[in-house]
Amino acid sequence: MIRKLLFTAVTLLLSAQSFAVADYAHSDRKLEELGLTPVLGAEAGTSLLPQLQWSKKKTETQLEVEPEDYVDMAKVVIIVDKAEKGTSDTAQTLSLYLAGEKLYTFPVSTGKETKVWSSSGKRYRATTPIGFFRPTTIFKEYYSYTWAGAPMPNAVFFSGGTALHATTPNHFDEIGERDSGGCVRMMPEAAKIVNETILSTGLPIWRLEDQPIKVKSKILFMTIKKFEVIRKQVIGNTIPVAKVDRFSGELLEETTDSVDAIIVITDRSK
Repeated sequence: MIRKLLFTAVTLLLSAQSFAVADYAHSDRKLEELGLTPVLGAEAGTSLLPQLQWSKKKTETQLEVEPEDYVDMAKVVIIVDKAEKGTSDTAQTLSLYLAGEKLYTFPVSTGKETKVWSSSGKRYRATTPIGFFRPTTIFKEYYSYTWAGAPMPNAVFFSGGTALHATTPNHFDEIGERDSGGCVRMMPEAAKIVNETILSTGLPIWRLEDQPIKVKSKILFMTIKKFEVIRKQVIGNTIPVAKVDRFSGELLEETTDSVDAIIVITDRSK
């Protein structure tokens, strides 16, 4: 009887572990698109402390300056505090500055700050990267490549697959909590205001370009028919602006095509 109970317990434990691995064993492309950061220095199954790909010296929560000292460095400055709820007065909020004046503060949902595994055995961290960033691409409508066309309205990408964007009703309850794969989620009205304010700092004339993408998804043994989604990217309004040093906030001599806006991610956890 005891042997049978032990066998059952071990079986359940292994099943639970297998389920957990399957639950997070997504492809590298999928995890990178969601903004997850690769971890260096540790293979699958090890217990080494993670070393983030973008920094070998700075800790994940370290920023060299106080972002509020830089609100006039661009026409629009956005400051996101990704601190866990309850650890900072501004935790899980986004502050929008225009010409150095604060216009809005919105609640947000940033990365879970947990580790996940890819199907290749790489370890990733569902983190919102800290630092100073220029917007890279801006969309009025965006649909995920990999999650069966999952909507990300008013997306403003600023670091790889990481973006500011509107969340969907099934994630409204998580606003104010760490919940995403790395993106900064907002309520739809807030995301629209942020998107349009950022767009106002580029050229005044812009157009939308439709880019159809075909997605095929499988659920169990059933195949869903292919369908098209439209990604409406804002193009033709970028201007040459100075690049910004990620950790110091210093404007560099080298320029890049973006808009006159800067997104700052910090962590004020106490």
